[in-house]
Amino acid sequence: MKSQTIQIILLSILFLCASTKLQAQSDKKPEREQKTIGVGLQASFPVYGASIMINTQSNISIQGILGAFSTLKMYGGRVLYRFETKKNLQPYVYGLLGAWSYEGYKIGSGWSLEKTTETVFGFGGGGGVEYFFEGLPDLGFNAEVGFGSVKFKDIDYNFSAISFGAGMHYYF
Repeated sequence: MKSQTIQIILLSILFLCASTKLQAQSDKKPEREQKTIGVGLQASFPVYGASIMINTQSNISIQGILGAFSTLKMYGGRVLYRFETKKNLQPYVYGLLGAWSYEGYKIGSGWSLEKTTETVFGFGGGGGVEYFFEGLPDLGFNAEVGFGSVKFKDIDYNFSAISFGAGMHYYF
């Protein structure tokens, strides 16, 4: 319980620091035209899958992730705050909420292994950068580091860990 409280406090501090720059950066215009919708792939170990990104008129983006390409599945959404846009580099912080599903085994009656599937809610947060190459202004590549916590009850597969991720989105 203490570690979850510390994690929530640290994430709150991270988002508070990000929000203090909102006013200073709201008047600046990006050097690269921002497209509204991006589709692609997003991976944050140990989950990866399809992603859609919706950019608002402000520095906020909303991302939906269907991480169904591994044994641990995640269906969730992220809210990203994008800092001042440099020419081709866009740093951001994010918060994540989602449902994780894992199919595994648990010890049943008579010490036998029983196959079971469990779905639980989890959360995470982190930061990263998205990069756009000069000749490909609508194709963004991102790299990020974050923290996630998911606690399964029936299956012995829990994690609260630092994760590394990467993604690619084409913006329309």
